[in-house]
Amino acid sequence: MLGFHDLKSSSNEKITYFNVLIFAGVFTFAFVLSPLMGEQIVVGQSVEDDYRLAAGHYSRGSFNDSRDAFSKLIQQYPGTEKAVVSHFFLGESEVQLQNYEVAYSQYQAFLAQRPGSQHSARALFRLGECAYQLGRQTQAASLLEKFVWTYPNDPLREFALTFLGDVRMQRGEPQLAQRVYENALQAYPQSSMSQRCRFGLARAVQQLGNYEDASRFYQLLISQAESPYRGQSLMQLGVIDFNNGHVENARSNLFEALPLLTSDEEILETKYWLARSELACQDFEAAFGYLDSVADDVPRSDLGAAILFDGAVAAAKTDRVDVAQRWLSRLRDGWPNSRWSEDALQMQIDLANQTGDSNNSLGWIEQFEKEFPESSRLPGIIEYGGRVQYEEREYKKSIETFQRLLDRFAGDAPKEERSVWQYYIGLGYLGLKDYNAAKDALFRVKAVSHDSEFKASVSIAKATALIGLGRNIDATPYLQQYLDIEPSGAQAARARSELAIAYARDQQWDLAKIAFDDLQQKHVDDPLVFETASIFAESAYKAKNHRFAESYYEILADCGDEKYSERGLSGLAWARMEGKQPQKAIETFGRLLNEFPDSRYAPEAAMARGKSLEEQKEYVAAANVFGLVVERHGDSKFAGTAALRQAYNLQKAGSEENLKVAKHVLLKYLESAVGDARGDAIYQLAWVCSDLGLEKEGLQRFEELSSEYRDSRYWVDATYRIAKQAVSVEDYSKADRLLTQLLAHDSPVEVKSRCLFLRGQIAAKQKNWVLVTETMTELVSKTKDKSLHAKASYWLGESLYQCEQYSGSADVFGPLVRREEFTSKKLKPWIHLRYAQCLAYQERWTPALTEADAGLKRFADFRFRYEFDYIRGRALASQGRLQDARAAYQKVTKSPEGASTETAAMAQWRIGETFFHQEEYRQAIDAYYKVDSLFAYKKWRSAALMQAGKCQEHLGNWRHAIKLYKQLVEKFPGSEYVKDANQRMDLAVRQASLKQKANR
Repeated sequence: MLGFHDLKSSSNEKITYFNVLIFAGVFTFAFVLSPLMGEQIVVGQSVEDDYRLAAGHYSRGSFNDSRDAFSKLIQQYPGTEKAVVSHFFLGESEVQLQNYEVAYSQYQAFLAQRPGSQHSARALFRLGECAYQLGRQTQAASLLEKFVWTYPNDPLREFALTFLGDVRMQRGEPQLAQRVYENALQAYPQSSMSQRCRFGLARAVQQLGNYEDASRFYQLLISQAESPYRGQSLMQLGVIDFNNGHVENARSNLFEALPLLTSDEEILETKYWLARSELACQDFEAAFGYLDSVADDVPRSDLGAAILFDGAVAAAKTDRVDVAQRWLSRLRDGWPNSRWSEDALQMQIDLANQTGDSNNSLGWIEQFEKEFPESSRLPGIIEYGGRVQYEEREYKKSIETFQRLLDRFAGDAPKEERSVWQYYIGLGYLGLKDYNAAKDALFRVKAVSHDSEFKASVSIAKATALIGLGRNIDATPYLQQYLDIEPSGAQAARARSELAIAYARDQQWDLAKIAFDDLQQKHVDDPLVFETASIFAESAYKAKNHRFAESYYEILADCGDEKYSERGLSGLAWARMEGKQPQKAIETFGRLLNEFPDSRYAPEAAMARGKSLEEQKEYVAAANVFGLVVERHGDSKFAGTAALRQAYNLQKAGSEENLKVAKHVLLKYLESAVGDARGDAIYQLAWVCSDLGLEKEGLQRFEELSSEYRDSRYWVDATYRIAKQAVSVEDYSKADRLLTQLLAHDSPVEVKSRCLFLRGQIAAKQKNWVLVTETMTELVSKTKDKSLHAKASYWLGESLYQCEQYSGSADVFGPLVRREEFTSKKLKPWIHLRYAQCLAYQERWTPALTEADAGLKRFADFRFRYEFDYIRGRALASQGRLQDARAAYQKVTKSPEGASTETAAMAQWRIGETFFHQEEYRQAIDAYYKVDSLFAYKKWRSAALMQAGKCQEHLGNWRHAIKLYKQLVEKFPGSEYVKDANQRMDLAVRQASLKQKANR
């Protein structure tokens, strides 16, 4: 591996080179212009004068002045001979000022006009030099090569060859560079550029892999004490030594080179290789020191990435993990496509895992997967992430990770890796306590036969899954398999314990005893022995095998360990009580109190018994047991719970006497209760009061809980009930305040759904249909309660109906008609009616008629069934069945429930319309008169007068028509028909006058 820096001349050599060129330029200029120059310089009056003036500046080395003078001459005298030559010397001035871009254009202009001039060779060389200085390597190579071949005897050829060699190196053409350097050294062995050529030659053969020749050349340069390339040669020799494995030599050469170098880049590169040497020698502190000194100002080249990566390695080795992570991040941000990027990201992952930084570790693993999807490391990286997720108990994510590994790499991964992935999927499900899924996953694991440790792990995991499923006996072969592989150790004790417990829970008491004896013999001092005895005893007790339970409770009682002795005596007392040995049970209970007067097991045993009776719905017996705890162990931590359970069981017992006792217990409990428990008691007391018929007192208790115990688990229920009660008494302000609190609270989703529904109900009662729409729309989208969804859908449809959005309302009611199983009996007819009405408003008469007929057939007791008749009339009229429509309208007007409603007024008006359309104007008039005389609805009365007037017109009764229109205008001045009535009245007056004249 070579160093990173580009080949450059030393500062001393540059001075020598430019002195030569400046001298040559001035000499040439003086020679060319000497006939034109006087003893003094005067202000120019002509092209010759201006040329002499510019030449004078150049001869004295005043290059800024000469540049300005030659530029001015070219502008003033374009096309003249002096202007052409001035292009060349303007270029020379710009070169001396290092303005290579401008100089390049001047040499081009000169050569284009004077290709065969005496300055052509120098101009061509300068073009190549400028291209070289501007970094245009291809252009420089072409121009310099052209110069070398065109002017083989020109004194500048020694410089051109050196530059050409440098360009070839920069272009990554070391073989061509070698040839050029060798030609230069052969032609000009004593040239001022010879050492530069030798250094370039050494670099070329180094890049070609000829380290032996390269080392020899470097040694030659190093041996020359005054060589400007001594430091660079030492550095490159150190690089070669390092890559050849001679780390100590490398470190020595690099260390010697460091004070000899002047270029910041070379110093930086040397420190980098020194650091690598220190890393190889495992002197991480020294390596870090070198890299830390340059890390803040690394170059943009690959060297910068290398410094940051090796610096991160050194930082990590010296426990500077934060620094390592920072440098690795800089590397990946600044060099995302470098060859270190993948290694850097993996190192970040490894460091994060070493320091327990699981969040960053998982984030970087995810990033690795995105950035390096084809990396051969990817399966291992993803697997690492899955293990981290498992260790962090993110079991679901761990499962997803290992499943993704199987889905993506199963075809390429070895059997061993696939087995591990499948195993971790099973472990993830065990962590989630999804034992069924764990079993399925683990039984797909193909344990590698030669990996006994893994095989044992799979066996114990399978056993755990089966035990979790309650299939304890099925787990026994796998527990035994584990013990065959791992017969000793802590896990072995756990396996023997589980094996014994499995037999006990399967009530195979003889096998259980054998397994327990094995556990006791091989793990005599392990606490699992007593823990297993405890589970044995409890399993036997639940199975009502009181003899077996007694024997293991006795082991615990006499074990000498206070923790298990208390439990053993408590269990032994209950086992004897259940085993029909009450006297022994009392003695054992007495022993528990004597030996362990502060034992928690005495009240705990009573609590367990009370709970058992409660589960068996023996509420009075349970209340008595809990009462004993309150009376005899009032200072125990169970006393408060026992009081609440006593009250609960008395409440469940249900008699008035039991309820009164329950109330007394709760009131006494509240005298000393604090915190959440107090809230629980108040909630329970509220229900007891309600059960006793003390509704007001019960409501006050709910209010107390809601206002003072917001952290209580019953706060939501209590507050909801108060809100509901507030709605029932139309205290909407209070209800809304409580509902706002409930919705802002971390309440269950369905509670919030019911709150939204209640808020919608309030809005409906207040006729705020827009708010009803908003509330019910939100509720319909959230609730999973099908019954509540149906109710909310109904009110959504109703609000849209009230807002005259009939299409949207129909879209809601339509599905409700078809899913009535979730709809209350009270709402069913309304759903059908509203759907039919929406169809009617949309003039979808055929389905509207179908729905109306179905409603009449299904809901014979529906108070508003006359609305179906009205819809039928509208639908029949739309089909031209006017007589049938009239019959339907008459059912509305004759309905006991609807006869005085606006619907009846509308129906009566439409009866008139049916006669009107049949041109039976007299009958129509009678029908319209009934609207005006029988109903109080101004809209329909005015409409009836209008239509009756039209009928009179058709009959030629103009004076009657005038009378009706006048009546309409006077009685209903705000009617929408007034304008039309006035117009028709004017017409009727004219017609009446004409008729009178005709009669005369």
